Amino acid sequence: MLPNRKSSGLLVILAIATIAPLWGSQTTSPGSGYIEATFTMEDGLDSSIINAIAQAENGMLWVGTSEGLSMFDGHSFNRAFGALTTLLSDDGNGNLWAGTASGAARFGRARLDDFAILNWPTSML
Repeated sequence: MLPNRKSSGLLVILAIATIAPLWGSQTTSPGSGYIEATFTMEDGLDSSIINAIAQAENGMLWVGTSEGLSMFDGHSFNRAFGALTTLLSDDGNGNLWAGTASGAARFGRARLDDFAILNWPTSML
């Protein structure tokens, strides 16, 4: 059963709340310190099915979906690549790792312009 749109949106709301300091205090709830926002495909998400969310050491929020991986910088989504992304992890050394249907990808310093894709060995498929 696929998650409904409302539950996927809730995951994004919870994840976006973790990067509120990037936005300042433009629309915070009293006493919460977090911004509440809902993002959809119209805002740049690859899909409404969210598989993985991670905040990198540099504050960027990465969202893995059934259609690809995007980075959110506090203002807009930037697409990293278009492959099913099911796993995201910051390795503590400034690198973000993504597990995709095509293999693993490493984003050095969690930036879009510094990445390498490691293909899965065919013996593992």
